[in-house]
Amino acid sequence: MPAVTAVAVTVGSSYFAMLVGVVQSILVMRYLGPTFQGVRRIVDLITKYAFNVHLGILHGVSKQLPIHLGEHDAEKVQDVEEVGFSWVMGLTLVASLVMVGVGLMNPTGQKTTGIAIAIGGGWLLTQQAINLYRIIIRAWGNFALLGVIGGVQTVLTFTGTVYGARHHGVLGAMAGSLLAWMATLGLFMAYSPARVTRPRFDVRIGLSLARAGVPIAAYILADTLLRTVDATIVAGYYRAYQMGLYSLPLQIAGYLYAIPESAGFVIWPRILEAYGAAAGDARAMRRQILLPTLVAAYLMPVLAGLAYIMLPPLVLAVVPKFQEAIPAGQVLALASVFLALPMASNSLLIALDRNVTVIATKLLGAAVSALGCLWLVHHSGSLAQLAGAAGMGYAVAALVSVAVVLPHYTAGRLDTLTVFLGMLVPFGWSAVALALSSLLAGAVLASDPASWAWALCRALVFGLLMLPVLVIGNRQTNLARELALLRRATTPAKEVMPDE
Repeated sequence: MPAVTAVAVTVGSSYFAMLVGVVQSILVMRYLGPTFQGVRRIVDLITKYAFNVHLGILHGVSKQLPIHLGEHDAEKVQDVEEVGFSWVMGLTLVASLVMVGVGLMNPTGQKTTGIAIAIGGGWLLTQQAINLYRIIIRAWGNFALLGVIGGVQTVLTFTGTVYGARHHGVLGAMAGSLLAWMATLGLFMAYSPARVTRPRFDVRIGLSLARAGVPIAAYILADTLLRTVDATIVAGYYRAYQMGLYSLPLQIAGYLYAIPESAGFVIWPRILEAYGAAAGDARAMRRQILLPTLVAAYLMPVLAGLAYIMLPPLVLAVVPKFQEAIPAGQVLALASVFLALPMASNSLLIALDRNVTVIATKLLGAAVSALGCLWLVHHSGSLAQLAGAAGMGYAVAALVSVAVVLPHYTAGRLDTLTVFLGMLVPFGWSAVALALSSLLAGAVLASDPASWAWALCRALVFGLLMLPVLVIGNRQTNLARELALLRRATTPAKEVMPDE
């Protein structure tokens, strides 16, 4: 299959999975309700952290395998595949069995939760194996196979999860997902170019892969902490019902974050290309750093504000059982702006081999979120206030990252301060515009957040108030021209980091 077609299949599969995933989430939430959705999300949260049990070896495989394939060194390729596969799956199997054991012991006293945790052990093992096969197949360059199997997985997961949720509740949904992933794993095992015929727990090669992968693993863990520490505290201190409610804000923030994340697929290779071409010239790099940062600063507050306005009628129409989570969802929608801001600065720091700096900013943000959430937990804080604490963590991580990078690409302290404050003005104005839109729309219609007419009227007013921001932003960034250039770009989109 031609490379362009293979890339098109892969990208199309990713967007197909994202769209189907939104529909799947809505249907599952409708069928399960907040409490059992909370049980499901708690298990998902546990597995999200347990994936790191590979100690970086998974990412070492991702990094070293393409290198050895490029060197045409068949012996080293086999070493990486066999030893990497053995250590990753061996360590994951241990963690999976621990989850199954804990689930069977039923520490919560709730039989459904215990069984769900046990099923989560199967989730962990199958998803880790799928991730490993994806990395191996990607290294061999078979993107078409990844796209096709990815599409099949999306359909199987949707069918199994939704059918299970509708007819058998939360355990049916989880078992349906597990069966779908097991079928997907079978396809990967059948068609993978790699053939791991025997387990090889070679300590020397395993340590070498771990050393290569630890920086990536540390980055991903820090990012996971930043984006989930609030959910972890909700899961630890509140009931499954509250966790289920809080899953709605987390999904809203995730959907909005997908926008800058997709842009990051393009930003990352361009940052590397520009860095190589600049040869130390700060002025040559200035545009590559400031452009995506300012685009995020001007555009994301508009999108987040519209999500803030449209969320109440949307939730009441689609998942009314989760209406208590609307305020928290609105807060995290606005907070998602700060997930977008450091995309370019983080990419540059990684290009400069300053992964530790990026990790430190994320851990600092996670610490702010954790401290704020813990304080609120002990002072009867609401879910919306917890979301606000999470947003503060996002903001700290973003602003510190940008503050570290900006001085190197601006003309003095005054220019740095001007650019830094200029990034925050659109967000500040969006908060003012939200308040004004409510007042001005109230002059036309009776205030009713659940009404589509009210929401559309308010969204129109908000859009008009934010129009100057978009105009100024376009003048600052030439965004319209950049988008036109992007449409004509032929460089395949890849990840901001080597793997997720």
